[in-house]
Amino acid sequence: METEIVRTEPSDFSVIRNLMLKALKEDPTAFSVTFEEYNFNSDEWWQRYIMPFLNLFDQLMFLAKEGNDTVGMIGALFENKSRKRHISTIVWFYVAKEHRKKGIGKKLIDSIINEIKQKSWIKKIALMVNEPQVSAKSMYEKVGFLNTGILKKELNIDGTFYDVHIMEKELV
Repeated sequence: METEIVRTEPSDFSVIRNLMLKALKEDPTAFSVTFEEYNFNSDEWWQRYIMPFLNLFDQLMFLAKEGNDTVGMIGALFENKSRKRHISTIVWFYVAKEHRKKGIGKKLIDSIINEIKQKSWIKKIALMVNEPQVSAKSMYEKVGFLNTGILKKELNIDGTFYDVHIMEKELV
């Protein structure tokens, strides 16, 4: 089945919330927050959290769809402070485990990079990747991200400390 990459719309609210929760539950070492921390948030909290991804100004999100199923997502944050306005940060990058190794992640990252490049004031894209995410780190490197730093023992996940890698891609 062909994978389609689409920008989010207001009607995608529930799909995004459910996919975020699935990502946290399915891949607990990939994110800096836990399923338990997000699962019991109110609908109002979720509205405030997700709406910026839907308004197309402060944040941006793409979904990967196969037919009626949403199988992946990727988001970007845009700084509004003048000294950091040139930076976009990639967040919430996730492909459902049963759909990995099919090129969906590459399509998502390419789509968001291409959209970010349309904003001429953005000069750098940044992201953080947790140490256990070896495949993700490799993919970021393949699309031009460089490892520019390591936050040592940044995350404590079930008593195990993990480093977080800072990766950046300069836009020309």
